Amino acid sequence: MGGEGDIDIGNEKLDYLVKATVVSTVAGQGGKELSDLSGLTVPVRLTGSFDAPQYKIDFSGIAAGAAKAVVEKKTEEIKAKAQDQIKDKLKGLFGR
Repeated sequence: MGGEGDIDIGNEKLDYLVKATVVSTVAGQGGKELSDLSGLTVPVRLTGSFDAPQYKIDFSGIAAGAAKAVVEKKTEEIKAKAQDQIKDKLKGLFGR
């Protein structure tokens, strides 16, 4: 969990963006669906007074985070494939 924003203790007000990230847990807490969500960050905006805080889930932030995760995963897959191809070419070049 991370976040950023302002917490005004003197005036008992807050304007804070909490960024909670789903992590894998032990078996029994969830099935495949939980593992599919692992790494997904859910941004939640907290505003208002300490006595009556309000929250709002930032769905656009979730979508952006999910898209970024897919791009990063594909990038890693492409890098690994390119490295394997380079190794194969070098083996042929040096006869090993």
